[in-house]
Amino acid sequence: MLADGGIDVSDFTILLKVLGICFVTEFTCDCVTEAGLLSLSTNISFAGKILVLMTALPLFQHILDVIVSLAG
Repeated sequence: MLADGGIDVSDFTILLKVLGICFVTEFTCDCVTEAGLLSLSTNISFAGKILVLMTALPLFQHILDVIVSLAG
């Protein structure tokens, strides 16, 4: 079904991983904040952002390849 729509399965898998990281990070930050550990919550949020960035790097490479192919 994804291939019919022109979406690469590996790109969709990466998006699902990023979505899962976001949900887990947000849930953990909320729980830690309610426990009164605001600084730990901030650090967990930062770590989640780094994980999302590292997980999404192949998507950025794919987008850059498309831009280069269109420009050249």
